Amino acid sequence: MIHETFTTEIDAQCISKIPESFNKELDNFDFSEAIVIKPWGREYLAYKGEMTDIWILHLNNGNMTSMHCHANKKTILIVLSGEVSVSTLDKNFELEEGDVIVFEKGKFHSTTAISKNGAMVMELESPPQKTDLLRLKDNYGREKRGYELKKEMCFDLSKYERTFLKGDDLHKKFGNMSISIKKFEDIESVKNYLHINKRLINILISGEIEIDEKIVHQPGDIFNYEKINFRDDMKMGKDIRIINIQRNIFDLD
Repeated sequence: MIHETFTTEIDAQCISKIPESFNKELDNFDFSEAIVIKPWGREYLAYKGEMTDIWILHLNNGNMTSMHCHANKKTILIVLSGEVSVSTLDKNFELEEGDVIVFEKGKFHSTTAISKNGAMVMELESPPQKTDLLRLKDNYGREKRGYELKKEMCFDLSKYERTFLKGDDLHKKFGNMSISIKKFEDIESVKNYLHINKRLINILISGEIEIDEKIVHQPGDIFNYEKINFRDDMKMGKDIRIINIQRNIFDLD
C-alpha cells in the first residue's frame, strides 16, 4: 500500500521554531565511504544519483528515529523487511513489507521498528541533500542537532553487510524485496516498461517527463499507471531512470 502525507500548518509552525544547524565538515563528504551509526541502529548510502540518493536504514526492535523533517527535499520510505510504525504530527501508520509512505518537503515524521527482529527500510531523497535535517523531538537527546558528525560514523566497512546499486541493476535483494533500476533512451520504452510492471512500485529517480513543455513527472514521483496521461506528445529529458520494487522473486520459501 502507498500512503501520501502532506505538509500542514502545524508542520510549518514547528519548522519556524527550529534553528538550522549546519555541519561544514560534511561539505562534499563521500557518504559511500562510511556507515552512519545511529542510536536506533545504522544507515548507509546505497545509491548516489544527481537527483535522488537511496539510503538503507536498519532499525533495531523498539527503537525509533527522531521526529524530524527535511525542509528542502521529498522523502519516500519503503519497508524492505519487518514492520514499522510511522508517526507524523497529525497521523499514525503501520507499514508492512512492501508498503510505501511519501513525505512532502517539510513534513515531520518518525519511524519505529515494531517487529521482533527489527526492520530494514529504504529511503529515497529527492534532491540529495543529506544534511537537510530539522529535529523536533528525539528519545536520544538530539533535538535541534544537525546530522551526525564523522566521529559518529564507522569507516571499517567490513563490520557490516552492505549492498550497492549502480544505476543499471537487475533484481538486487534488499531484505525480502527485489530492487531493479533501469535507464531509458526513449519515451516509448518508458511507456512499455510501466505497462509491463504496472502492478509493481515504480519510482522516477532521475530525469523529467513533460507534456506541452510542462513537467508532469520529476524525481521522487511514484508512477500510478491508472492515472498516467499517456499522450503522443509526452517527452522525456535525458538520463531517465526508474527504480522498481517487488517482493524477492528468487525467494521460494
